[in-house]
Amino acid sequence: WYQRRVREAVVSTQSTGEYNNLKEKASQQTTSIRQNLNKIQRQQQADEEELEQTNQKKVDLEQRQVQLKEQKQQLQERITKLEQYISQSSQTVNKLKQEKDKLAAEIRIANQRYSENQSQLEGVQSELRDAKVDKHESARNQRKAETLESMKR
Repeated sequence: WYQRRVREAVVSTQSTGEYNNLKEKASQQTTSIRQNLNKIQRQQQADEEELEQTNQKKVDLEQRQVQLKEQKQQLQERITKLEQYISQSSQTVNKLKQEKDKLAAEIRIANQRYSENQSQLEGVQSELRDAKVDKHESARNQRKAETLESMKR
């Protein structure tokens, strides 16, 4: 019985030492595993934050892409309107140039007619002056003749 007890005590002492060794190893492993777990959790948290930021950037970029497409469409419409305006303006400018040339030709013709009419008018005025002079001279001659005639009587 004593030997059995001694054996049990020896086994118990060995078991306690072994238990303590195992407990120490388990504690070290647990600490190591917990540190690894904390490290992995921190890394996962950082990865999740990075993923969230990346997803937000993606959403922002998609919105920006939609805005740029709308802006491009608006600019294309504006370009089309401006091209139409330029075309219409060019046609108007060409019509106005033609009208200007036509009016310039009419003005030249009118100036020529004016010059011709002015020359004719000067000729007529000259003839009229001559006629007035002749009329006055005729009237003087007639009065002279009448005066002479009355003196002869």
